[in-house]
Amino acid sequence: MKIRNESGIALITALLILILMGALLVTFFVRLDSSQRMIGMGQDSDRAFAGAYAALERLKNGTYGYSVISGEEIGLRRLMARPVATTTQAEREEYEK
Repeated sequence: MKIRNESGIALITALLILILMGALLVTFFVRLDSSQRMIGMGQDSDRAFAGAYAALERLKNGTYGYSVISGEEIGLRRLMARPVATTTQAEREEYEK
């Protein structure tokens, strides 16, 4: 998906940075607790961090908003709901079958 203006890029970047910050905060607080449930939450935050970082890299190299499987545009509604999405909704539904 080509982002046509600077404000669109700024908005997407801000969303991804918020995801990164949230993942870092969760990871920090989870490391303070040793319960099994909290360790699982830490793994989720690690995945969120990795996804947001990868999305920022795709934004930087011009591939953000395109499926890593087919190269098709992901779609604005999906990206607004899930800024780190790497596949189209149809590809995700096919994967979940």
